[in-house]
Amino acid sequence: MQTIRRMPGGMVTVVEPLVAARSVAIDVVVRVGAAHEDAATSGIGHFIEHLLFKGSARWPTPRELALAIEGLGGECDAYTSYEMTVYHVRIAAAHLGHAVEVLGDLLLAPRFDAADVARERRVIVEELRETADMPPELVHTLLNHAMWGEQPLGRDVAGSEASLAQLDLPQIVAHWRAHYVQANTIVSIAGAVDPAEAHAIVERVFGAMPTGAPTPRSPVMPALPGPRVRRQRHAGQQAHVALGFVGLAAADPDLWAWRLVDAALGAGAASRLFQRIREELGLAYTIGSTFDAYDDAGTVVIYGSVAPESLQQCIHEVLDDLRRLRRLGLGADELRAARHQVQGALALALESPWAVASWNAQQLARGIALRPLEHILAEYDAVTDDAIVRVARRVLRDDAMHLAIVGPAGAGRTLGRAVRLGVADA
Repeated sequence: MQTIRRMPGGMVTVVEPLVAARSVAIDVVVRVGAAHEDAATSGIGHFIEHLLFKGSARWPTPRELALAIEGLGGECDAYTSYEMTVYHVRIAAAHLGHAVEVLGDLLLAPRFDAADVARERRVIVEELRETADMPPELVHTLLNHAMWGEQPLGRDVAGSEASLAQLDLPQIVAHWRAHYVQANTIVSIAGAVDPAEAHAIVERVFGAMPTGAPTPRSPVMPALPGPRVRRQRHAGQQAHVALGFVGLAAADPDLWAWRLVDAALGAGAASRLFQRIREELGLAYTIGSTFDAYDDAGTVVIYGSVAPESLQQCIHEVLDDLRRLRRLGLGADELRAARHQVQGALALALESPWAVASWNAQQLARGIALRPLEHILAEYDAVTDDAIVRVARRVLRDDAMHLAIVGPAGAGRTLGRAVRLGVADA
């Protein structure tokens, strides 16, 4: 059972004890990400995430900061996404207070230094170049830009070499001061923990955090009209493909149905795409689907890698299956299997302190009330095949479809008007 407290300055803390756990997981979510950046400052949130690990008031070097957690057998990591930045620690339960203090010092008293900015800028540029050298990553970047254009969803969360070159220490500190405030922050703790003790530790450590106010983000503009095909040449023997559709927002009631569609379509070895494209036709080693749901937008992606000469057949087979899905839904047996897969995976995941801390933080960050697992599983039980057909027709449309291809010269050049479902609306 979770306990939730809100500090006077607006910070929300959620604590969930897990009886069988011996460790604790702590997620600190700051609701700032690429959605809060314009083109000139693209990547600044990700830059700050990197810089916070360069040292803090109590642990002034990167090594001392790393050893403060790793030296006790724990793990500390972070990531920046479109809507939030997350700092995560997993550690033995006896060290909960120490771990919260490390996170508090990291977030509240970073040792911002101009020399670190120069060094880390080079590191992030190398990160961008590494992505550009990895076709499986690059194809998703290409697809995002094809779908969303010149807005945050269309840009790399890490920014670009041009935007990074413009960022200086005063800009970085100003962005940190504006967003790293109580009103933007959620602390989630799960595992072998006493709720009263955990809440008291968080209030003591984070009580000095400025109150602030939630800062506005850029509203998502409509996706570019489809269908569109974008190609980028890259040396290699495979064509990497990402077929994207405009998806659903996090609060959309049809998202429950789409999660089941995604499971049946491309989430695992029993999925439609894996069985047809890999097992029956032998066209690809990698094939699957995924989706993201944000506050006011969403994306759906089918991805794979195939020999260039098999690309057209592979896309033809995928589109045929999507047409059948729009027309017929899943059917009773396939819907039941998808429901069992999603429910089982969620139940297994939520045995882990890390997953529970993350789940609770993400739900609260999106303004979604925390509910018992049984209530969540019941939402999937309530999904009918009519709902599956409805959501498939909402999402799988030509005017919301984009295709990105990264591969050898000429890959996908002859596709042309073959990339069509033949439908434009629900």
